[in-house]
Amino acid sequence: MAFKIIPRSNSGFNDFQDTFVNVVNDNIATFDFSAAATLEWKLLTNTVGKKKKNWDAIWPIIKTKVFTHADEVRMVETRKDYESGTRKDATDTSLRLFIKRYIINNPLVTSEMKVLLGLTVPDDIKTERTGVHGFHPGNDLSGKVRSADHLVHWLKITIPSQLSKAKPPSVKDIQIFMALTELSVTVAPALSAFGYIGVVQGGLFTQIFDITQEGKRAWYYARFMYKGKMITYGPPCTIWNAIVM
Repeated sequence: MAFKIIPRSNSGFNDFQDTFVNVVNDNIATFDFSAAATLEWKLLTNTVGKKKKNWDAIWPIIKTKVFTHADEVRMVETRKDYESGTRKDATDTSLRLFIKRYIINNPLVTSEMKVLLGLTVPDDIKTERTGVHGFHPGNDLSGKVRSADHLVHWLKITIPSQLSKAKPPSVKDIQIFMALTELSVTVAPALSAFGYIGVVQGGLFTQIFDITQEGKRAWYYARFMYKGKMITYGPPCTIWNAIVM
């Protein structure tokens, strides 16, 4: 499974860092961080005038699309400091430095968790080389946007081979992945463009967007995550899409 590149766009970067920080905070007790890692995490994410706090201060201004040149310069410098830092300075930290030091090779951060953190993409699925992007969709799942409202999609995922909404006994979760494109894009993006957004509950999933995503096209697929000591996944189901209104 290849490591995912942090998104180039500022909106993509903001979504990535927000997800990453929230997932780490929710699971930090299971990662068994050293005292040094814990202090570094606080410096990276929860220290006034530093790293994430600086980004959280400038991004809402940039997001409005009404900002000065000085705001733009500040945003660029803030993102560089938060995302990359100074590698040669052992006292500095950043998202990339923290991930390299405490996440990538941490045996307590499972492959499943790396997907949740946004660090990996589902490109390790061994499937037939067929279809528009070289994969054979699985036929055990089917998905669609059941209904939509302003900035909300309600998804329905079914298992065509059964009437019940219950997961098969061998399945731990049904995972949902999404990619966003411009409305003019009518061909599904490659699997590497999709990111994990959650798991299905009772055959349903709700995806909420922000105002900057209005007018985009959202692409989805679902897959099984199977039970067992070794995490294994089924192939993606047929991709579907809908407009973000």
